[in-house]
Amino acid sequence: MLNVGVKLFVLLFSSGLVRTGDSDDSAVPQWPPGAYCLLAAEGGCFEPFYTSTIQLAVPKVIQPGDTYHDDDKNTTERFIKYGKVGDSLLKIHDFDQVYRLKIVACCKNQ
Repeated sequence: MLNVGVKLFVLLFSSGLVRTGDSDDSAVPQWPPGAYCLLAAEGGCFEPFYTSTIQLAVPKVIQPGDTYHDDDKNTTERFIKYGKVGDSLLKIHDFDQVYRLKIVACCKNQ
């Protein structure tokens, strides 16, 4: 077996706890060291994380119903799929004729 130095940890988002290793020990309120970000769930971030956001707005050149053929899957897919994942979202602003992508993450520095 190849050991690449990867440490396993399970995140329990509802309580903000972390279970480290592969044991069944109780979860502890301690996040692994390091600087990293996780996509934010609805409701915002908790300690020791802070909210970080990026946004992109692009002109509406492709129409919402426009499709393309995905040769790998042999299916027809939409170019644009609106939706929300946690606090991140993709939506259209009809008045401005732009698509807006907002990605919200919970980050920590150390």
